[in-house]
Amino acid sequence: MERVNNYMIPIMVIACSILALIGYVFSAQLANIDENTPLDNVQVLGAMKDIEGESLLEINDNTGTSYYYKGDSENNYILLNNLMFRIVRYNGNCTIRVILDSDVLDSSFNSVEYEKSNAKKLLDNWRTINFGDASYLVEEDYDVTNYVTYDTYNLINFEGYMVNYVGLLSVREAAIISDGLDKTYLDNGNGMYLANGSGLYDVWYYKDGKISVIDSKTKLSLRPVINIKYDELLGEGTKSEPFRLEEE
Repeated sequence: MERVNNYMIPIMVIACSILALIGYVFSAQLANIDENTPLDNVQVLGAMKDIEGESLLEINDNTGTSYYYKGDSENNYILLNNLMFRIVRYNGNCTIRVILDSDVLDSSFNSVEYEKSNAKKLLDNWRTINFGDASYLVEEDYDVTNYVTYDTYNLINFEGYMVNYVGLLSVREAAIISDGLDKTYLDNGNGMYLANGSGLYDVWYYKDGKISVIDSKTKLSLRPVINIKYDELLGEGTKSEPFRLEEE
């Protein structure tokens, strides 16, 4: 996975605007996607792959080439509706995936299927309360596959996903973010649930740089993950000067 310089973010925004103008920005409604659908926007963004930098790495997702922040990044803060988030990645379809930078919810899963879990109900309610009908919030695909084992070659999953406004980080996303690191921006001390079950009774979770499974009846933190439209990002991305959307 190759690194991409953080200063290229404005170029990514321009590139996504070009894609929109020429009809290559893809809908978040993925119900009809199959492996033959021409989703990759690497023709525009892929030129960035040879740029040396310290922050962004690339990996394929369901809608193209995604650029994500490694776990030791300190320039991926973004403030939305007075809540601090961390940018996880710039999705292949020119949206931005972010995760809340604090613990606001905790719950058991009580299911190995995210869509039937307590977590989904709590997160859907959290989104309604905090973001309502915010124009910059978009529906995206969330990997909710039940994994006994998993790989991190890519983030492509055309079968075990849901489309929603809010969800949890997948075990594969957490794995690529934390790869080889003892401390990451996902750390919260208490451990947090990931979106994927494992077998009949367990769910994947992350704690202090480690990923493992735990009984679905255990109470852990929930860190909401949402996706927003590309827009001009104001600020520096640091904790003291986080990114902000121009329209907020």
